[in-house]
Amino acid sequence: MKKFRIETNIITYGPEPAPRDEVEQHLTVSETGRIWFNAYQYGDGNYLRSRRRQLYIGIEAARDILQKVLSWAEKDYREPLVTDVGFWKVTLFESEDFKLSAYGSIVERPMVDGQSLSDILRKEIPIDNLFLFDGGVDSSHNPAIG
Repeated sequence: MKKFRIETNIITYGPEPAPRDEVEQHLTVSETGRIWFNAYQYGDGNYLRSRRRQLYIGIEAARDILQKVLSWAEKDYREPLVTDVGFWKVTLFESEDFKLSAYGSIVERPMVDGQSLSDILRKEIPIDNLFLFDGGVDSSHNPAIG
């Protein structure tokens, strides 16, 4: 796999987020070791970029991450979609012409070798408060996480 991209939105069914609340993140990890990250605040319903980072974690670390994501994706993934919580969408890029996508609810806990895939990624990617597949390290980001 060349790279993967995960887009996570933590808006739930319920009260409207405050304008400064971070509600969406986009993270791309490439086999070259490069990472691109953008986070967005709610604004007044028009998302405004609040954080942006580009970093390098090394080829070996990136390939390890890609292998773990691919290992999870190759399983027969069929989780029910919960619609009153936030969601994630992950896209796997095998080549310029071939990509696969999956999506799910942030209340799900994708696992690889008995560990949370989100926790595995957080250990390798030095960016604070990544939402990823579960909505964030701190469950106060989203009351639906518990």
